Amino acid sequence: MALHLPLFYSPDRDFGGSERVSGKAVFLQNGRLATQVKKIGLTKNWKDIYMFSIICHYVKLNNTHIRILSQLSRREYESIVALGTDLRMIPSTLDMSLVTLRDMGFVEMTRNGRSVRVGLSCHKHAGAYRKLVTLHPHMGFEDILSRHNIRIMIILLQGRSTVKDLAGKLGVSSRTVERSVRTLLNYGMVRNEDGSYLLNEQHGMVYEFIGEYQAYMNMKMARASDPGATVIWENLEEFIMESPNPVKQEGFYATGYRTLGLYGITLLTDNRYHYFHSPYKRDIRLEDVCLHILAIDPSSVRGILYISLAIVNNRNAWDWKYLEAESRTYQLDDMTGRLRRYIENRGKVRDEGIPSWDELKEKAGVYDIDVQ
Repeated sequence: MALHLPLFYSPDRDFGGSERVSGKAVFLQNGRLATQVKKIGLTKNWKDIYMFSIICHYVKLNNTHIRILSQLSRREYESIVALGTDLRMIPSTLDMSLVTLRDMGFVEMTRNGRSVRVGLSCHKHAGAYRKLVTLHPHMGFEDILSRHNIRIMIILLQGRSTVKDLAGKLGVSSRTVERSVRTLLNYGMVRNEDGSYLLNEQHGMVYEFIGEYQAYMNMKMARASDPGATVIWENLEEFIMESPNPVKQEGFYATGYRTLGLYGITLLTDNRYHYFHSPYKRDIRLEDVCLHILAIDPSSVRGILYISLAIVNNRNAWDWKYLEAESRTYQLDDMTGRLRRYIENRGKVRDEGIPSWDELKEKAGVYDIDVQ
């Protein structure tokens, strides 16, 4: 499922300063992205094209947007009228597309007397497209960056896949996938290996750039739900945010310490609210909540204590396999392994930072939970 990014933000709002998360910092938090992109790269010729294809996936660029950006990559225009003349585009289509591109952070428009000057913004993702057009002026970007092609490359970022698997994930026919894959093969973007497709050659890393752009968009989405919200963890289209106020918005799921009350562990918490945003999930499980608590307070003995209580209290529904599979996204697979040894061995195997079994039993008594 694709991420639907809101387009109603004011372009004048500033999300910089101490609240801005650098691409490098985002990469360190982006578990799935960090793991996969280390393994998958591109030949030098195609690295920038693939980089931009990922952006197109996130922001839903269409062919009209690509034409405008390609033209603006070559020169800045003193007026929108002059741009429309060169593009031979009707004013209403151009105006609507420029507003969308401005809200996406690609384009800047400034008043110049009676006219409006228009050019690419100074944001990094806009610079990437300028570089793309400069290095590959004769490439058929409308072909490479078409909707299905982009989604196929996003899926292949996570590992090799067959036509059948791609069709299932995309919700299209195998014939449609074969047609898209044929185009990508012709442009050298993917290769076939034993009936599976994977991205071409291991060279180049795009994670830092993706992290920069995604941090920008995630913060905008978080601030749209609550102006006081802050993103504290993110991985591509998913993020956890902290908010001073309750949020009721589709795609945002309550998580963190407050949510443990749904599983029999009611806590007196401060005025912080935590929400998990994902375009892929329709609800979250206790295992997800526990991972979110670990991501929010990674070295908190208190957090591990209450997570352990929740596990014991819901032992019949608890799924270690699900937890361990999801933990890789958060780079918490080592922590969840230690937690499992602790619970299954009733505290006889306990690593540093994990409460003693006697502490767990004492706290369990408060909630009338049997840890025997």
